[in-house]
Amino acid sequence: QVAKSIQAEAHHTSGLCVALALAFIAYLLFHRFFTRHRVLKRYLWWLQPLGPLIVVIVGALMLGNSPYLQSKLKYVGHIPEGMPPARVPITSEMLGRVFPTAFGAFVVGDMEAIAIGKGLADKHGYSIDSTQELLAQGVANLVGSFFSCYTATGSFSRSAVNDMVGGKTQLAALISALVVMFTLLFLTSWFFWVPKFALAAIVITSVIPLVDVGSAIQLFKMSKKDFVVWLTAASLVMF
Repeated sequence: QVAKSIQAEAHHTSGLCVALALAFIAYLLFHRFFTRHRVLKRYLWWLQPLGPLIVVIVGALMLGNSPYLQSKLKYVGHIPEGMPPARVPITSEMLGRVFPTAFGAFVVGDMEAIAIGKGLADKHGYSIDSTQELLAQGVANLVGSFFSCYTATGSFSRSAVNDMVGGKTQLAALISALVVMFTLLFLTSWFFWVPKFALAAIVITSVIPLVDVGSAIQLFKMSKKDFVVWLTAASLVMF
C-alpha cells in the first residue's frame, strides 16, 4: 500500500523540496559525525542534541522570510492552542463498536513498542521487561483516553530521535512531555512556518542507525533461508 501511494503521488514531487530535504539530511549526518568524533566529542558533546533543533529553527526562518518558499513548500501551519478538555472517553453503547479497532490498535502498538524497545536494548546492551512495558502502555493510554490523546506506544521515529540526541532514561521522556505541554499552551504560533521536509529529514536520519545492516549480513552468511525471511519481513514493513 505504501508503494502504491508513493507511485500515485510521485508526480507531485517537488524538486526544490527534495533538494532542501537532502541538504538537511546531509547536515544532520555531518552534525552527528562531527559531534561524536572520538577527539572532538570531548569539547562538543553539548552540541549533540541540538542538531534537530537547529534544522527546525533554520527551516522555520527560511520559510518565514521567503514568500516564494511559502508558495512552493508545505509547512506545519496553524496548531490549536491549549490542552484538550477532560471527558469520559467511551460509553457502554460505544463499547461494542470500538472494541475490535481498539484491540487491533493494542496488538499493533504492543508489537511496535517491543520491537523498538528490543532494538534499542540490543544496541546499548541492556534488557527490557515486556510485562512492565505492557503495563506502562496500558496506564498511559488509560489516562490519555480522558484527554483524547493519540494512542501511546513505542514510536520508531520518536524513539530514534530520542536515541540520536542522547536520551538514556525516563527523564528524557518527562522533559519531552513537559516541553510539548508548554508548547501547546504558549508556543504553537512559533511552529507555524516549520517546513515538513525538515521534520522528515530529522526522522530519516534518526531511523537510519536502527537498521542493523551488520546483523543482516551475518544472517546472510549463516543461513540464506533465514535471510530471505528477514528481507521479506523488512520489505513488507516498509512497503
